[in-house]
Amino acid sequence: MCLYEMLVAAKLIERFTWCDVISDRMLDGEPDELVGRRAVLVDDTLVLGSTLARRFVELARAVGDDPLDPKLVTVHVACIDRERRSDEIVNGLRVLGNREGFPVEKPTNEVYKFSREIAVSLYRSGTPYFTDFPTTIPISLDGSSFDRLLASERWHAFDVTASTLAAPNQRAYTLMPAPATDLMYRKHAASAALELVELSKVRLYCTFDGDDHVTVRVVPIVVPGPTDADELSEVMSRLAAELKPKSRALLRWTGWKPQAQHRLVQMYLSSCLLAEFWKDFEEAGCPRPLTLDELDTHPLRAYFGSQFGSVERSFSYALEHYSTATLHEPVKPTPRVRPTETLWEDPDVRRTTLDTTLARLIEAKVELT
Repeated sequence: MCLYEMLVAAKLIERFTWCDVISDRMLDGEPDELVGRRAVLVDDTLVLGSTLARRFVELARAVGDDPLDPKLVTVHVACIDRERRSDEIVNGLRVLGNREGFPVEKPTNEVYKFSREIAVSLYRSGTPYFTDFPTTIPISLDGSSFDRLLASERWHAFDVTASTLAAPNQRAYTLMPAPATDLMYRKHAASAALELVELSKVRLYCTFDGDDHVTVRVVPIVVPGPTDADELSEVMSRLAAELKPKSRALLRWTGWKPQAQHRLVQMYLSSCLLAEFWKDFEEAGCPRPLTLDELDTHPLRAYFGSQFGSVERSFSYALEHYSTATLHEPVKPTPRVRPTETLWEDPDVRRTTLDTTLARLIEAKVELT
């Protein structure tokens, strides 16, 4: 999705209107709307192929296809690592070529170079890597307003610019909430979800036009800690009860995989942090209040498909609840469960972890005996 959004932003392609573009994250929900539809699974690089193969199987099942003899799902990749690829996986995926000569097969060092060039292009186009968090559209500030924002006593600002990726006029900053800011956040957000919080920060992606103008994209990042599926389901139920939406806009999350439920809690907590940060953003000179119009909604549509309307209403309600709810005692994270009780018991989690570990061992050229 990041690559697609970058190509659209760079005006190299127009946004597709003849088909639905979705994120693979949607497969962790209940993608009933995909049944019977033709699908194309696209990736930029194939190294070993295990991650792509797992998503292929999930997508085939979602559309009602046979993973071993697919009729509805085809796979396209731009570049294949000829040294580390698994022939069994590539052949099983039936990776298709096209008239432009893709996929190309390259040695590992050239695949690494290609991947780095993509990372540079994403960074310089202002397309954040963080697809699991709400992201704002580009917002313009004058230089003095931006300086006031970085000097706020409510946040501790750190320059985290990736110097090898950024253009000379680009910077990235991480804003960590000061203790008083974190306390306010923990008094406003729903207590059911706050128990899971492990990390809270705001990332700013900035492009400067001289000293008098800066364009900013804001990414609030709140990371829930590890939990087991039963605890996560309980947190989701308590969160829904605590928010008590007046409308019938609740997401149908009960059938979602734990990974998707975990990301939904993450989206909610990050949205609340964005609401807290926006107080300072407006004070510094942001000309608009925080509404859904300030978010880049295309990734959300790709995430949630037909449920995007519910997400839209839920986001608006969450902001209203955050700003008007009666303050409660600040909630501290609860001690996390023992490793034997975590999502490691989920076979999909174990398989993904082992596939990733194997790929890294192969990359490091470690001999398995």
